[in-house]
Amino acid sequence: MAKLRSLSNNECMDLIREVQTNYRLPGKPQTIGEMLAEARQKSGAQKLAGHDETSEISV
Repeated sequence: MAKLRSLSNNECMDLIREVQTNYRLPGKPQTIGEMLAEARQKSGAQKLAGHDETSEISV
């Protein structure tokens, strides 16, 4: 972290762009929500009533 703090804003952005260009994580890009949904499906976790599915309100 100390090395990053010594960089100017432009140098830091150059470093970020270089990392984005040259390094890729394995697998497809996903949002956090997509990763959580996939993990839930794989684990067989039950849906929470009223949170994961729509529910009707009766009057």
